[in-house]
Amino acid sequence: MELFSRKIIAYRVSTQNNISLTVNTFKDAYESRGRPRGLTFHSDQGTNYTAEEYRSLLWELRVKQSFSKRGTPYDNSAVEGFFSNMKQDDLNSRELEFFDDLTNVISEYVRYYNG
Repeated sequence: MELFSRKIIAYRVSTQNNISLTVNTFKDAYESRGRPRGLTFHSDQGTNYTAEEYRSLLWELRVKQSFSKRGTPYDNSAVEGFFSNMKQDDLNSRELEFFDDLTNVISEYVRYYNG
């Protein structure tokens, strides 16, 4: 999520929450914004964001990394709110049989959200 516009600028759906997912999603966002300079990336202190591979990528791209305080979701409330609303408004009311169904529902929700 880009905080100024509050729009989702990149996302991926995967069966595994791993460093590859995080790195590739960041690369998508970075490219979609035209490789901006002076960028700060804010996240929680999850293992994907503190992993050496991810931190090295940010260092190579000269992106400053900012972290929320441990156990303080309010520091990243825009993103936390987005996920909460997506689950409450859409995902929790559906029974999805296949992974592709989940991917399609998320894509539809992001298009709706970004308006």
